Formats: sequence, structure tokens, C-alpha cells
Amino acid sequence: MDENVPPTDGDMHSVVQLHDSVQQPMRSEERDGEGAESEMERALREAQAEAKVLRQRLASQGKVLSKYKTRCRRQKVGLKELEKKKKNISTADAMKKLEETCPPRLLKFLQVQLKMAGTKPKGRRYSDDELMEWLAIYHMGARAYRQLSRLFIMPSPRMLRKRMQDIQMLPGFQDALFSAMEHKMKHVPASDKMVVISFDEIQLTPNVTYHRGMDRAEGVEDLGTMGRTSRVADHALTFMVRGLTGRWKQAVGFFYSAGPAPAAVLEEQLKTCVRKLRTAGLRVVGAVCDMGKPNQELIKKRLGVTIERPYFDVDGESVIALYDPPHLFKCLRNCLYKHDIETPEGVMSWTHIKEFYEQDCRRSVRAAPKLRDAHIVLGAFSRMKVKLATQILSRSVASAMHLYADVGLLTGEHKVTANGLLRLNDAFDVLNSSRLDQNPNRRPFSKDNEGHHVRLLTDLSEWLRLWRIGGHAPSADSVQGLQLTISAVLLLWRTVSGELQSLATRRLTQDGLENFFGLVRQGMPETFV
Repeated sequence: MDENVPPTDGDMHSVVQLHDSVQQPMRSEERDGEGAESEMERALREAQAEAKVLRQRLASQGKVLSKYKTRCRRQKVGLKELEKKKKNISTADAMKKLEETCPPRLLKFLQVQLKMAGTKPKGRRYSDDELMEWLAIYHMGARAYRQLSRLFIMPSPRMLRKRMQDIQMLPGFQDALFSAMEHKMKHVPASDKMVVISFDEIQLTPNVTYHRGMDRAEGVEDLGTMGRTSRVADHALTFMVRGLTGRWKQAVGFFYSAGPAPAAVLEEQLKTCVRKLRTAGLRVVGAVCDMGKPNQELIKKRLGVTIERPYFDVDGESVIALYDPPHLFKCLRNCLYKHDIETPEGVMSWTHIKEFYEQDCRRSVRAAPKLRDAHIVLGAFSRMKVKLATQILSRSVASAMHLYADVGLLTGEHKVTANGLLRLNDAFDVLNSSRLDQNPNRRPFSKDNEGHHVRLLTDLSEWLRLWRIGGHAPSADSVQGLQLTISAVLLLWRTVSGELQSLATRRLTQDGLENFFGLVRQGMPETFV
């Protein structure tokens, strides 16, 4: 193109278009650059704000860390001081400090643990007192003893059994126990020296073994001073002494017999026990047993105890005799289960109780929820359980029967049985009292309630006398036994009321002996039937 030739209009239009096409991309690039710059600035500001927050957190954590460092330094200084003091404190000093706060038995336990901790297992030796403590725990339950042995240093069960083999406790009365009681009772009040003897038998699994240490056969009939026979023993007769006021009990003698011990043996051993206790300074006020046939022969025939004269003499001094009240009420329940009983108010019948139970089972909300089939249909073992008997002869069952009779679900005849159950329940409460209770029948004999208790028991004894079983006067052993026991309890209260403020009649039962049998069964279950 010639440079001297001036541009035409078309040429100028082309130049403008070219300029615009060049400027448009440049403007868009500028706008994109400005947008990117603004996003970067925003991100930078956010990062700066986040960094500021982190610096603040770091500063606060630094302060916390500084506090912990200061605390650690202080604790290190304290530990060093304690280490210095620890070097100056001996085990004896520590035990002296514990003596100020720990009970004696706990302190003794800690001393034994400290002593055994520094001894090898095969070199540990225990005193007789320590072994007796561990034996008591072992007989409460072998499984619990094994669990405790994982936590504490304890003698092995084998060591305990071996120690028991070394103790020669032969059948008969244990003179060492009487000597210990004599020593303990020298300085106690006269009221604490009153005791009650209870005796009963437990059935054994026949088994004859040879005791190598004593060179004698074990498991044959052995009546102590009355001699041994070659017959295999299957019963163990045990005598226990229980304080009338003090909370203590002690088994003092045992004997092996082939079958239940005869009445002659019971008489001899009972009188021997009374004499030994008197020699030890104790005053025997009563003797308790159950309604076994040999026991009845002993009480009625050999000792001459009657309802009018509920005591026997040993060397010129009287001992009141009575039957175990819980056992008596169980036998009364069994009597009612077998026979209808005619009373001055009408007929008491087990059928009435059964019909009430059937009515009660039809209700969604029962009036006597504790009753079950085992209470109504008595099997061989159900007849032996006192708990089932007392739950039938109870105020709750009597009240429920009255309620059903009042609403027409039972008849008036059922009320006669309900009233009889109520009277027996009240008598059981009086004969099984142990502590102050809202129910006046359950309170011990005292000057305040003497009239109430005497009147209730006297009325019951007269009511029992008017019973007719099978159309005849009451010849059931349980009925006569309850009358004798009521007479004995009233005589006992008259005897001791001048010396005691109260008399808890539960101490006149065989509960302590039954509990003792339970512990023995638990420790050696294979020995008993």
C-alpha cells in the first residue's frame, strides 16, 4: 500500500474494528484479574483471622501448661519430703497409728497380713487363734473362702482340714467349753447367768472310717461316758446352751446313736448337762426340745412333766420343760390338715381354707398373695416346713377369709375357721417375741403387757381344752404339747419377772440349734441326709 495515499472510509472502519477486537480481551483480562485479587484478599483475611484465634488458643494452653508444670514441681518437692519422712517411719509406728482408729479384730487382721507378706508361702505359720478365725470363715462357705484367698493371704483349705484333724473332739460333753464359760461368767450380772438348754438330733449318712491319729473307728454309736457300741450311727444328738438375756449361744456336747436316742439316754445326758452348767456358775431355767417320740417319753414319763406341773427337778432344783413353739404350730397345722376340729364356736376345717384359696386364685388382685399350692396340698417335705405352717395360721389369711365371707363368696362356717386361725396367730406371736413392735402381741413379756399376754395365753389354753377331734377330747400330742408349753412359759415369767425387766420368748425356741445345724450342713453337706 502506498504510504502517500490517504486512507479511505472503509479503511478507517476496519482499523476501528481491529482496535475494538484488541481492547475487548484486554478488558476481560483486567476484570478477571481484579476478581482473582479480591478472592485472594478474602482468603488471606480469613487465614489471618484463623491464625489469630489459634495464637489465642495457644497462649491459653500455654498458661494451663505452665500451671501444670508449676503443680508438678510442687508435687515433686512434696514427694521428696514424703520420701524423707517415710524413711523415718517404721511399721511399728504405722501400726500404733492404726490402733487409734481401727477395731481390734481388723488391726489383728492387718498385722497378720503384714507379717505373712514378707514370708514365703511354705514358710507361713499361723497361731491357733488365727486358724480358728479362718476356720469360722471357711465353714460359712468354701466358695467364698476361695474367692477371699485371691485377695488376701490366707491358709489353704488343706491346712485348715489338717488342723481340724489334730483337734481331738470326742463325743460327749466338752469340758474345755464349760471351763471357758465358767471363766467368762465370773464377773457378769446374775441375770446374764440364766440359760436355756435345747437339744435335738440331726440325721447322718451312715459311714464308718478309721481315724489313724487316734487309732479308733469313727461312725459307730458313741454316747460319751455311757459307752460305745459296734452299731453304725445314723443320728447325732446335740446339746446347746443359750443365754436367756445375753445374745450368745454355744454347743456344748454331741453324741452318735444308731437311730433316735432313747428316752433313758436323753434323761441321763440332759441331767448331766444341767449339773455341768451349774458347776460352771450358770443358772439353768429351762430345757427345750421338739415333739419327737423319744422326747415326749422323756418329758411325760421319765421326768414327770405335766400341764399342771411343767418342770422337773435335778438335785433339788427345778428346771422348766417346754416344747419348741414353732414346731408345735407346725404340728397343729398338720392336725388340722388331717382332721376337722370341733370348737365351742363351730367346726374348723381344712376344706374351708382350700375353698378360700380356690376363690382367691380366681381374682386378678389376690387377698392372700403369699399362698401357693404347696400351702394347701401338703407333701412329705411341705409338712416339715414351719414357714408354710405360719403363713397359713396367719392374720392375713384370717382377714381375707372374713372379707370373702362378708361379700358372700364364702359362708359363715368359713368364719369359724378364720377365727381359729386368728387366735393361733396371736398365740404364736406371743410365744415368738423378740423385740419391741407395733403389734402388741409381738412384744416381749414385761410389766407393761404382762396382763395382756397372760390373758391371751390362758384363754387359748382353755379354748384348746374344749377342742374335740374326731368326736373325742383332744388327744393329739401337738394340742397337749401347746397347753404344756403355755403353762411353762407363764411359770417361767413368774419365776424371772422379779429379776428381769422383760422376757423375749424367742429365746425359748430351738432356732439357735437349727441355725447351727444349717451351718454344719453347709460345711459338710455329704455327711447329712
